[in-house]
Amino acid sequence: MEKSDICKQKNISIRPNPFDNYTIISIPEEVKQPYTLEIIDINGIKIFQYSNILSNKFILGRNKLKPGTYFYKLFTNDYKYLYTGKLIIRKL
Repeated sequence: MEKSDICKQKNISIRPNPFDNYTIISIPEEVKQPYTLEIIDINGIKIFQYSNILSNKFILGRNKLKPGTYFYKLFTNDYKYLYTGKLIIRKL
């Protein structure tokens, strides 16, 4: 089975976006297996990764990210669920 056959691309809620210090990410269904979140900069470089997310709602802190546009990829290990999108961090 190809990756595209099992991937379910859906929208998630990220509020607020753009954000200053943190944002809340909500997955639209019950989490039954761990997720991984990758944050990627505008040049396509992976900035960091959170693994083993076990909740359908969690807080993403700004950490040391500079103001700008980033992309996120949230997925299960088997890619049955995959969410992608854009994050915007404002200047403090």
